Amino acid sequence: MPWLSAPMKARLCCNERVKGRDIGHTQAGIPGWGTQETRGIDMKQLLLATSALVAFAGAAAAEVTVTGDARIGLRYDDGLACSTCADGTRSGWNTVSRARAIFTMTGETDSGLSFGANFRADQASRAVGGNGGSSSGTRGTVWISGTYGKLSAGDIDSGLESAVGDLPEIGVSSLNYYNEMQYTGSDLDTEVYDEAGLLYEYKFGDASIYASFMDQYVGYSGEKRLTGNSWSLGAGYNLGNYTFGIGYEKAGIFVDPVSYTYLNESLSDDATVGVNVFDNDNRTWGISGGTSVAGITFKAIYLSTKVDGSNSIGSISSDDYDFRQYGIGAEYKMANGVQLAGYWRKLDGDSVLLANGLRSDNDANIYGIGAGYDLGGGAVVKGGIAHIEGTSAFLGGGRDIDRTIADFGLQLKF
Repeated sequence: MPWLSAPMKARLCCNERVKGRDIGHTQAGIPGWGTQETRGIDMKQLLLATSALVAFAGAAAAEVTVTGDARIGLRYDDGLACSTCADGTRSGWNTVSRARAIFTMTGETDSGLSFGANFRADQASRAVGGNGGSSSGTRGTVWISGTYGKLSAGDIDSGLESAVGDLPEIGVSSLNYYNEMQYTGSDLDTEVYDEAGLLYEYKFGDASIYASFMDQYVGYSGEKRLTGNSWSLGAGYNLGNYTFGIGYEKAGIFVDPVSYTYLNESLSDDATVGVNVFDNDNRTWGISGGTSVAGITFKAIYLSTKVDGSNSIGSISSDDYDFRQYGIGAEYKMANGVQLAGYWRKLDGDSVLLANGLRSDNDANIYGIGAGYDLGGGAVVKGGIAHIEGTSAFLGGGRDIDRTIADFGLQLKF
């Protein structure tokens, strides 16, 4: 203690000479130090408390927060799987009930570099990775950001999707996410092959750029361990009351949007190639535009995919194959808490030559409309209805698809 005089140091050293005894003792020359103390023990406690304070002071820039969401309601679906039904489906009502805790961790380096991570409690086991460091967390995200942009890893959107986006979401249960355009670079991540991706984003003024990478390394062997890497670039720009997005993506696996959307963004045969995921190189470019008029936000999206033909097992076709996606959506939020939203999507693929020698269409129309009312405090009453109809060349060899889903309930945010 260099700030103490020599006599004061001598008076304080009695704590070392007399240990283990409780003595009423006043440290001479130091006002207010006339309290009873336990020699030797209190000094250790003081040092521990000081160390803890120093530790907390050093971690002042780090923060962990817990938020959450929940929903409750009812849902109707006339496309539920049924192995004993004539057309393989049945209708039914189901209870909507879900609660999730979300953990967000943030920090900052001495030089001002920000970093963080987030994941839901139900994603914890799949957010940590493992296998001696050879695998990655496939749920949640980890990020670091600074002057030169932000880099995120984990459950990310591709550069194309980040720039072009999706249509407005409706319903208390999101109604199978029929509002989302199908992006191979995003859907490979966690939904199809349960892998992690990398996304870089940089914003300057009213412009933003994105770049992403998605690999197919972990968790699959043999024919399922594919080299379907996906690269993607995108850019966005805000011009007054207008927004624009454009992007490009190259992938080694093609996900058929018709069957993938109809099956509620899932695979019908445990990710087996040839069901609705195909071993074909493909390239997609997309563009979007949006504006707001009288409080109504409009958005339009167009995607075009060129699939290279291949004679390999699991190929969609030996000939080149083209697929197009169109979509338009609108959303309106009133000052009194009423919310309205709707969308239309067109999935338009080339016809496909089936094994029986016949050709089948592969297209669908999707409609959705929803409403809500903001109760305040994080509670919103929501409901919606969505419908898909068309023909899938990859489900039952040219099967007509027709599915309606609807829901109503309460969304909660904590």
